Amino acid sequence: MGTDLELRSDEQQPIDLLDVLFVDPSSVSDTALADRVLMAEAVIRRAEAVLVAHVAEADRRQVWAADGYRGVRAWLTAQTNGPDHDAITRTRVARLERDLPQVAAVFHGGLVGVAQVRELARVYANPRCGHRLADAVDVLLHHARTLPYPDFVRVLRRWEQLADADGAHQRADDAHAGRAATVATVGDEFHLVAHGGTAQGSLIHAVFEAYLEAEFQRDWQICRARYGDDAAPDLCPRTPAQRSFDALHAVFSVASGTAADRAPVPVVNVIVDQATFETAMVAKATGRAMAELTEDLPGHALLGRCCETNDGAPIDPLDAADAALIGHVRRVVMDGAGVTINLGRRRRLFQGSARVAALLGRHRCLWPGCTQRARQVDHTQPYGQQGDTDQDNSGPLCGWHNRWRTRGFTPDRQPDGTWVIRRPDGTAVSTDWHR
Repeated sequence: MGTDLELRSDEQQPIDLLDVLFVDPSSVSDTALADRVLMAEAVIRRAEAVLVAHVAEADRRQVWAADGYRGVRAWLTAQTNGPDHDAITRTRVARLERDLPQVAAVFHGGLVGVAQVRELARVYANPRCGHRLADAVDVLLHHARTLPYPDFVRVLRRWEQLADADGAHQRADDAHAGRAATVATVGDEFHLVAHGGTAQGSLIHAVFEAYLEAEFQRDWQICRARYGDDAAPDLCPRTPAQRSFDALHAVFSVASGTAADRAPVPVVNVIVDQATFETAMVAKATGRAMAELTEDLPGHALLGRCCETNDGAPIDPLDAADAALIGHVRRVVMDGAGVTINLGRRRRLFQGSARVAALLGRHRCLWPGCTQRARQVDHTQPYGQQGDTDQDNSGPLCGWHNRWRTRGFTPDRQPDGTWVIRRPDGTAVSTDWHR
């Protein structure tokens, strides 16, 4: 994505970017509105890159020392009158760009978002694994340009978890050691607060989601009976917040033996690639640390690895190994594009293992900008048009966006595993910044 605007410093005649960009929004077409948003975003990216470049130069010259500042971070906080967190983040980005010029090139070109670069800078500042980022940064920059932001963060944190195996294991241990739960009645309200590690939390989450889905299905049946084809989630008798508490109450009702309905059966999937799983098993068998077993691997060798729940919560690989040794394991294998290998026999509807396999490849709706959980799976190429019922032809969507497919919108999986939603005229719903 480029722009005709040139950002230049001219102390005599500074450019007012707002004057350049601003037009009355009510006077432009829908397409022009989208173009203006993209242009403004490109300017914000490049302006932030220019600011960071000036911070780096100020740090190189140590201009902060003459006025008694202890470092460039305090100097920057004073200059911008901003929060200390912003100063920390910008100084991290400045050092990342200084050491890895390919990051500076794409950032100054407006090709990568501010948030993505800040995430890379955070990982680079990690003293246990930052030095390994240089070997993987080109691939990560490609992901930063092509993946939706939540998916990019997921990929980057997968990499960090494995590149900083000791740190990730220590954090998992600390979270488990600090686990706690409290229940209390405050006035006329009941309160429950709990926190702990992701290994135990993944089971709690799966149980809760299963009960929550059961509560939604009860509401949906009532809604369909009342409104027929006009049924919509907003017309359900309970709000999502009310269903969430009722789901929690149902969990405890079943545990106490007072529930009349049969409890839903939750399934917990721990998704781990084969190399990570085998390394964790070796660590368990030999007593060696995960970091010791992976320290000689180049940084790019850790890309594409994962160890997480199907909702994307990271799991310590050693906990995954424990689960394999003492529990039941559902093995999930994905190809290089993140597509789950076909499970089970072919069938007309995405049910059973076919539906599970499709959803394991992506926990969030694939529609651009949608953060809802993917609850429905349908054929990317319709079944009536010779579309196969397998994971290569499955598109996980939320219920709202799955209905939009009837309006001619088509999910299109790219060769690298990313998705593009195409309008009926073939154009993409979202702009692809890397093209």
